Amino acid sequence: MTKSQSLVKDSMLSTLATAVQGLGRFLTNYFVARFAGPAALGALGASLSLASFASLAWPSSAGSAATKFIAREEVAHGPAVAAAVERHLAKRTLGCLALLAPACVALAYWVLDLSAPAALVAGLLAVAFSLYNFTRGVQYGRAQVRQATWLEAGASLLALALLALVLLTDLSALYALPLAAGYGLYGLVSWPWRARSAPLPPALRREIDTFVGWAVVGILASTGLLQLTMLVAKTVGTEVEAGMYAAALALATPISMLARSFSLVLFPSMARRVGAGDTAGLRRQTTSATQGLIVSLTPLMGLLAIAAEPVLTFMYGARYAAAAPLLRILVLSTLLNTATVAIVNALTSATARGIRDSALLALIGTALGLVSLAILTPLLGITGVAWSYLLGSSAIAIANIAVVWRRQRQNWTAMYVRLALTVAAIAAAVLAVQTWRGAWVVPGALAGFLTAWGLIEHRAIAQLPRRRARAH
Repeated sequence: MTKSQSLVKDSMLSTLATAVQGLGRFLTNYFVARFAGPAALGALGASLSLASFASLAWPSSAGSAATKFIAREEVAHGPAVAAAVERHLAKRTLGCLALLAPACVALAYWVLDLSAPAALVAGLLAVAFSLYNFTRGVQYGRAQVRQATWLEAGASLLALALLALVLLTDLSALYALPLAAGYGLYGLVSWPWRARSAPLPPALRREIDTFVGWAVVGILASTGLLQLTMLVAKTVGTEVEAGMYAAALALATPISMLARSFSLVLFPSMARRVGAGDTAGLRRQTTSATQGLIVSLTPLMGLLAIAAEPVLTFMYGARYAAAAPLLRILVLSTLLNTATVAIVNALTSATARGIRDSALLALIGTALGLVSLAILTPLLGITGVAWSYLLGSSAIAIANIAVVWRRQRQNWTAMYVRLALTVAAIAAAVLAVQTWRGAWVVPGALAGFLTAWGLIEHRAIAQLPRRRARAH
């Protein structure tokens, strides 16, 4: 098997693994929404966002560092140094979790107003999700994608089995426990228990710690903004409003998880190109991967935005149709954020300066999002929370695009003009759905959008198979 074929296979397995994990999380939200109602869904969504936010404080960035440095050092200096990287990051992660666990329990109880049992479960979920994010990065750095896929499947099956038990016994405080068990299983099984390593060179240790430090800043400022909006919704809104926001969030984010799975394979591939000095290859890979993401994601996101009401009704019941405006805003935010995955990877894999610049750009966008939260939430309520995330995430995406566009001297004008036209087509279709009523309106709007998208992106669609090959 050639290197390119191996990377394509790894991408497919990574996508499958993330789809399995995302399905387990999605079904958990689905069953809680259907059988327990908006208030329970809001509490579950807040617990999930708290766990996600906690993992961003170090473990997720440590996982990204593992993916980059294990892959790079394995090639450059051999398995002993790669194992030293693994061991160093594992020790740092354990120390961080010792602080995060009690902090999450306290926040869940006093800020999110969860019951004591639910707060304890929220803390357990935060630890388990943090372990999962770190160890998954280790596995992808080792190129153990097949093992990761099987572990994802086993963890998801365990979570769904426990969820059925929790729902049958009506233990409302434990709705987050099945997910905690699944993530915990993954983390414990794949933890580097017996890693044998050489001493880690001091210069490499400093480079890794600097990378993780800036990555924490960047990921808290970008991905953390999304999780913060759910926590704000739970704090400032009613229980039902928080449930509506959680429902919209649960539908808007799964597609982005598939793009993130692609990132897990793309990032070490870009790091290897950087290590080999292949600047031209990195430039081509960035363009091909970005164009592929845009062409693949825009029709899916467009369909979800246009058919928001029927999708929410079908998935969760008629009472959740009121979350359609939130879903549309979050879908657009997710599209803009996810379409820059390859661009952010190119920036952060290139040099030590890249991760710092990415973090600073994320801070600027988050500052805009926080200011918007302070202004729009009192005026628009939960809808203002969603608009604030759109403003902040758009600023982050645009800033990253501008920096990589200039540094790599890319020719992306036509690509982003087509994206703007596609977003305009989505907006026109949504306006039609909101203006007219009738059984034909949504199907007609969907057909019109897909036709417009096909005309706008026909050349890129035809080139997609070749671009996928180049992206690897």
